[in-house]
Amino acid sequence: MKDSLKFFYTLTIAFVLIVPVGTILHELGHYLVANHYYNSVELHKASVTHFHYKFANNEELASFLVTLAGPVSTLSISVIGIILISRKSFEKISTISFSIKSIFKILLAYFISREVLIAANLIFTHGVSNSDEYKVPLFLGLDSQYFNIVLFITTGAICLYILTKTVERGSRVLFLISEAIGCSIGYCSWVLT
Repeated sequence: MKDSLKFFYTLTIAFVLIVPVGTILHELGHYLVANHYYNSVELHKASVTHFHYKFANNEELASFLVTLAGPVSTLSISVIGIILISRKSFEKISTISFSIKSIFKILLAYFISREVLIAANLIFTHGVSNSDEYKVPLFLGLDSQYFNIVLFITTGAICLYILTKTVERGSRVLFLISEAIGCSIGYCSWVLT
């Protein structure tokens, strides 16, 4: 029981902390690309604003690339994590055996779970959103609903792969509970501060 609590608290705190870090890194992707195309760029808590396009034409393409840069940043970090957990030296975590180093690698790989949650929200609310995952298919002339269904299934399958690759079977439910609670607390504290 003591090992399970330690596992739960460690993971919950890690997920609480990863929400703001992940959001900042996602927004930093937008910021870096926007800096290339716009004279005035501001990085905010959960967004980037840009004004005064630098070039004579193709501002719509620049706007699309700025929008795309956030998800690309998120996916790139996840790919790095997936590479790290795919090495032979990676040891699965469990309630009785885990290291901060392994948890860090898992969290990097799990960055992609952000896309799962946003796609699910867009699918189930049928809503118009200011999110990248709503804007990207519109720029490409695709149906946002179908795009997000594919995104949800694909990224959900990747998260399932990460879970089975990194967490021992008997510890997976506690891992998922820690993730749900930690990300919820992290999100609420990020939004409310």
